[in-house]
Amino acid sequence: MVMTMTPNMDSNGFAELRRLGDDMPAMDEAAKARARARLDEEIRRVRVRPRPHVMWRPIAAAAAAALVAVASWVVLDRSIDRPARREPPLLQLAAVASTQPLPSVPAGSFVYTSARVSATVTSTNIATGATESVTVESRRETWIAADGSGLILERPVPSGSRETERIRGGPGKLRFTDLDQLPTEPQALLDEIVRPGFLDGPDDDLEILAGIGVLLRDSYVDPAHREGLFLIVEGIHGVEVEENHRDPLGRLGTAVTLRDSNRSVMLVFQARSSRLLAERETRADGSFFEATYLETAIVRAVGERPAETGT
Repeated sequence: MVMTMTPNMDSNGFAELRRLGDDMPAMDEAAKARARARLDEEIRRVRVRPRPHVMWRPIAAAAAAALVAVASWVVLDRSIDRPARREPPLLQLAAVASTQPLPSVPAGSFVYTSARVSATVTSTNIATGATESVTVESRRETWIAADGSGLILERPVPSGSRETERIRGGPGKLRFTDLDQLPTEPQALLDEIVRPGFLDGPDDDLEILAGIGVLLRDSYVDPAHREGLFLIVEGIHGVEVEENHRDPLGRLGTAVTLRDSNRSVMLVFQARSSRLLAERETRADGSFFEATYLETAIVRAVGERPAETGT
């Protein structure tokens, strides 16, 4: 005679089945109730049709799978409502830079840039040998053509406090940033710009950051290389990023700062355009240099300003 044994599911197996899912994270309560109802139905059917003990594990496994499937659906459904993962600010700036229109500097035209500049100037009294530091301010305007000719004009503020400085240069005398022949991949681009002619062999990462600021200040640099420059900055160890930073004119931007025990370098970029708004270098002795950029445009001749040309 073959004997069929029915396990005591109330004292062990079904009690364990009912506890399945108690430790499931992020389970929707309604979904859990529906899953438990299905389990109770399965338990009722097993009691009506007793099965050999060997069927216990497949039944439990199927029930567990049902719970996991429901839980997974709930978790996945919740993930759909989560906000998209936000890229770090420097990667956002790189992405914005890559989508800006390709600038054009037609032959015979000049890139005009105006800035407000403040800096610490230290002088020595010849009679006493004492040193004195004062802060001077000026309005700097530059006109630079693609061939490197142009003019740098620096007028003191207030007017008449110092002499106006003029640096006029023929072709090749002034720096016009041209990265067209360089790679755009960040490491390869960095290897090239640290050479003479660009950053001229910087001594440390602070000089690299300051030098990249100079290159990004020139808004006519093509989008692919601007993106590469931002990616280089993103890879500099120790860089601090502050969103919603206000520059000296109160404009909101993304501030990028690197510092050591002696000095700090800060660049502030407009988030929606990647344009350089301001730069500042501060030293431990209190001396500093700061430039706040006001306007950039293409003009037809040295001495002309955007308001005069209608640009």
